[in-house]
Amino acid sequence: MKKKSIFLLGFLAVLFTSGNVFAGDKYYTVYQILSKDYATIQRETNNGRDRIIITGLFPSKDEIKAGLLERDWCVTLPEVELKKLKFGGGSICINIDQQTLTGEASCEPAFLGGGSIAGSFTAGRNGLRDIALVGDDLGIPIGTTPAMLQKIGASLENIHLNPGWSVTGNLGVSVGKKKIADKWPIYVDSSATWHSNGYLELSSKLQVIGITTGAGKLRYTPPESKFYAEAWMDIYGGALTGTVKLTARPNYFNGRFGMTVQIPRSIPIVGGINFGGANVDMTVTNTYWELGAGVYFQIIPDVPQACIPAVCVNWSIPCPRIKCSWRGCKYWTHWHRGRTCTPRICTPRIDNSWSRAKFNVRYHSKHGFSTRKGGRLAKMYNDNLSREQWENPMVAIIEVPEEDAYAIFNDNWDILFESVTKSGSRAILKQGPVTETIEVAEDLDTAIFRISYENDADDVDLVLVTPDGAELDIHEGPMPFGYKEGAKGTGTVNVESKEAYYLLQDVKKGTYKMVVGNANELGGTLVELASPNAVPLVIGAVASESSARDGSVIPNQFDIDWAYMDEDGDENTLVKFYVDKDRFGFDGHYVGGGKISELNTDEPFTFLTDSLGLRPGWYYTYVEVNDGRNMSERIYSDERIFIDMDEAPDSVEKMSTLAGANSFIVSWDAVQDERVDYYNVVYSKTPTFDKIEESHMVYPEPNQVKFENVSIRGLENGIPYYVAVLSVDSNFVESSAKVIHRVVPTIYPGGTPPTITSQPRTKATAGYEYYYRPTFFDGDEHNPEIVADLTEQVRTEIDWTLVVAPGGMNIDKESGLVTWKPSEDQEGIHRVVISAKEHKSALDPLPDGEFSFNVHADIATQEFEVNVFPAHLLNGIPFREDTFEFVSTPPLTAVKGKAYKYEPNVYTDDQPYELFLVNGPKGIKVENNIVTWDVPSNAESDFIELRAETDNGDTIEQTFFVHVHGDDSLIPRQTTIVKYEAYNGGMIIGWTGSAKKYQVQKADSLEYNVDGTIKWENVGESQDNAPVNFYVEENVSGNSAYFRVKPLE
Repeated sequence: MKKKSIFLLGFLAVLFTSGNVFAGDKYYTVYQILSKDYATIQRETNNGRDRIIITGLFPSKDEIKAGLLERDWCVTLPEVELKKLKFGGGSICINIDQQTLTGEASCEPAFLGGGSIAGSFTAGRNGLRDIALVGDDLGIPIGTTPAMLQKIGASLENIHLNPGWSVTGNLGVSVGKKKIADKWPIYVDSSATWHSNGYLELSSKLQVIGITTGAGKLRYTPPESKFYAEAWMDIYGGALTGTVKLTARPNYFNGRFGMTVQIPRSIPIVGGINFGGANVDMTVTNTYWELGAGVYFQIIPDVPQACIPAVCVNWSIPCPRIKCSWRGCKYWTHWHRGRTCTPRICTPRIDNSWSRAKFNVRYHSKHGFSTRKGGRLAKMYNDNLSREQWENPMVAIIEVPEEDAYAIFNDNWDILFESVTKSGSRAILKQGPVTETIEVAEDLDTAIFRISYENDADDVDLVLVTPDGAELDIHEGPMPFGYKEGAKGTGTVNVESKEAYYLLQDVKKGTYKMVVGNANELGGTLVELASPNAVPLVIGAVASESSARDGSVIPNQFDIDWAYMDEDGDENTLVKFYVDKDRFGFDGHYVGGGKISELNTDEPFTFLTDSLGLRPGWYYTYVEVNDGRNMSERIYSDERIFIDMDEAPDSVEKMSTLAGANSFIVSWDAVQDERVDYYNVVYSKTPTFDKIEESHMVYPEPNQVKFENVSIRGLENGIPYYVAVLSVDSNFVESSAKVIHRVVPTIYPGGTPPTITSQPRTKATAGYEYYYRPTFFDGDEHNPEIVADLTEQVRTEIDWTLVVAPGGMNIDKESGLVTWKPSEDQEGIHRVVISAKEHKSALDPLPDGEFSFNVHADIATQEFEVNVFPAHLLNGIPFREDTFEFVSTPPLTAVKGKAYKYEPNVYTDDQPYELFLVNGPKGIKVENNIVTWDVPSNAESDFIELRAETDNGDTIEQTFFVHVHGDDSLIPRQTTIVKYEAYNGGMIIGWTGSAKKYQVQKADSLEYNVDGTIKWENVGESQDNAPVNFYVEENVSGNSAYFRVKPLE
């Protein structure tokens, strides 16, 4: 049975027919058919029964027999294979509503050996709109290298909009002579897009045998004069993973990266290190540039007690159902209510936090942290001998002559004593111990007594004698438990790295003796005493509006109050001040600073806002202190400040949206500001808009006061997007995003697929507990078209499943909690796939002749890899496991004119805590650990930041974005047929819309009567509107009829 969709007189209709019957032929040129609307063509083709033939489509004047009238139809071009060319076929499509002609085709020239060239275009009645051409699997060698050009292409979009167009280029390069399992050994795929409004995006992806091991992206945002770049990598089977995020503005460059390294024991550094977070920063001025990086590590890992809290949540969920018989369908909602709890699991604690340290890299061009002395390179603040690489793994200095500068690799441990014995310079006349005497001038909190040696040796015979006479045998203080008497610390021999060391705490001043029993076997040696220097401590930062002496507020000016401590700092310490959209990443905008000797530490730092080049909006501030010896220390302010740029145009204040299938539409009122040149519809996956997914330009017509139903397509269903419309002047200066909506694309309300929004831990350690608590988002929970009362805490009940998992891994079906304790034979990478499926209770048995439809798109999956590290590295154990957390999910939608309420649940291991409001919209408050807000009629979407503080001083924070919904927030949904198909010898029609009632009607013919009308008859009873509506009819097979869905009232 063939089906046709028929639209007539503004209503939606469907034709079920057993065959096509042509009444005649009607010829059109491409221009003619794109210049007319559907109703005109329908009248000209005998109510759509004439066959349409399109001429002038090809230079050969061939005709395309398109067939009966449809709103959107395609003609397939056949495949043709010639001796030197294979035409892969294609299609030509016409959309009457959009008045567009689209086409695509491909060919495979013989000289490409299997490669293809494909192209596509879109044209309207005013000419060409989009065009694209790409060649793939080309296999063209690049010089004499093993690399080959595999893909090259370019596309132009929205050519008819000027400005408004964009151009994209693609390039793909492979490395390797042949494919492995149909994948190139190495493949790099790059693309670049330039928009006429100045937005630029570059992206690149690296694949190894089809597995993406790295990706990068760069964006330029003209309103902020800002370059933003991000990248990630995962290579060598997870032995080296990392991410980097960089931000660049005029005279400023800053960034941050985090990296995990599985360190082989043979690398000549202090063995047994557990590497942690890393960061990098860079400053550019007109006289110099400075780069710094640091890696946190522990010599003895700090293994905390990790407790997975028992969490209980009360939930109530609406379960839409459609129950039908051949007499009609009824939409109804069944509510599930219940309580879900997770188990509580704890791991043992090993506290060695005092052994943490930093490894720093500092590079300064021209001057600063390194100098040349006596023909030798000098370490920062210390004169050290230039050594062989094996002799000093803690210090390395690299000369860069062309820059007249030096890169210095050092840590924040100062070398207090060193003694070098070159190989061959020691005259050992007898077999016996050699003693190195080390003087400790003052008490030290932590110190390393270390010996490294030249020769391969099976072991080191070493004893350290303390000033009080205790003898510490290097073999009697193994990690992590250390010495029982005489000292607090540990002793370690690392024969792979040719070193042995004592790591001791509370080291008293006096004479220490390192007695080496097999010095002749070791050869040349280096004996060192190292102790960490003081790291600057930034205590706080508070931003506020500047005030004059009379108490009045000074416009366009803010103050930052700040404080810090540094036990061994000097006047050259640098202090810098920034503003940032969020409190994460330290990737904000530099607003000023200088040397500590140039600042008045008793007064706040003041900065002006109009010269910053920022988009207006809410910002946090943070302070950075750099003493030149350690990585910069930073701290964010708690409260936000609103920076309102005077030169920015006024903001859009009234906006409405509606989600659709892989899309959304947006409408807004024009801004009455003569500076506005055009509007940017921007959307992002984060409400701070730090990464804008796309910017869609809209130019106003003369005297236009309202913009309606601007469509944004190509999105993912079920993913929450944050949408704003920004007014822009001719200099690309954008307004603030005063109104922000959250939209979740979906095929129809009630059928929105959930998505897993949390990021799993990707590291584990053999013999230690691993856990991951996934979270998900379901757009139907927050959709006013589904949920009648958005003030009620609605939660979807989820059945969690491990689809793919290593042995021993488990998942709690109700909570999704993933637990695992990998064994030693499970070291390496393991693939994990989890799924979340909306739970539905069984319906009561239905009487004969009745049936039900499931309107849910009800499953989400997440795939990730977990790298299990050996137990001796403990890379899978973080320094500090924040087990205290908010375990409740707040309501993410508030309704204008109604009360908003949230009762947080914070896991603190039974400690009392108090809840505080850090930031939030005007009028919100916290009383008795409950968040309440009487939402005013003029409220806008905003962030809420909460902080819980325990009696012991622990702090736990939760930040979330609340979408404020009002009667004018939603665009009325147009009546749309979303389903029509044959069903058990009958047929079913499903539709959505905003009318209060609907009536399904039927006609045997679309021919007009003598009075100029078509005879439609009601079938079934009128239906009250529901999020999705259905109509069924029995025994229609072999018959033909026209159906339409008519909105009533």
